[in-house]
Amino acid sequence: MEYAEYLKLWANIMLHPGKNTKKELSVKNAFKMYYALAIIPVVLGLVLVYLEGGFNPFSATAGFASMHYALFETLNNYKVAIGAAFVLLLILVLEPVSMLANSALYHLIVCKLFRVYNKKYPAVFTAVMYGVLPALMVYWLYPAGYIGSLFMGIFGIWGLVVEIIALSNLLKISRLKALGTIILYALTVFVVAFVVAAIAAVA
Repeated sequence: MEYAEYLKLWANIMLHPGKNTKKELSVKNAFKMYYALAIIPVVLGLVLVYLEGGFNPFSATAGFASMHYALFETLNNYKVAIGAAFVLLLILVLEPVSMLANSALYHLIVCKLFRVYNKKYPAVFTAVMYGVLPALMVYWLYPAGYIGSLFMGIFGIWGLVVEIIALSNLLKISRLKALGTIILYALTVFVVAFVVAAIAAVA
């Protein structure tokens, strides 16, 4: 698929997810599409970091860091480098790892454990990747602080809607059922995490 086609599909998924999230991709091709499109937010994010003179993603912990003033000042002196590294880490590492982990757990719980659908894993991974694309469009705004967080939140909500539609299309289930599977997945993960935490606390 040519880069221009990736961009066109990206725009179509944003505007008309019902018609444009029906194509299942292999995990390899889904990653290929993600990283091809990630070039844009990476470049814009690095430019924004440079224009703003950098940013320190650890600034939210300034109260804690004040106990270690020298360390905090050292981090603050390298805001451009730290900001650039964080943008690259967020877009090129953390989000792809999150896609893999979430889709794998979803498939394990919803398909293998509860047997809600019978499609193979690439269908789930493709749907999750489609759902990430709206937020990917604005990841470069992360260094903009509250404004960036606001846009990421808005596009993240739309991404959830896209993911539900994509799961419905690719798993051949209704959209209401697709929403139900996400709730089922989230509840299962929460219960397991709660039980593990309780056991750890007792131990």
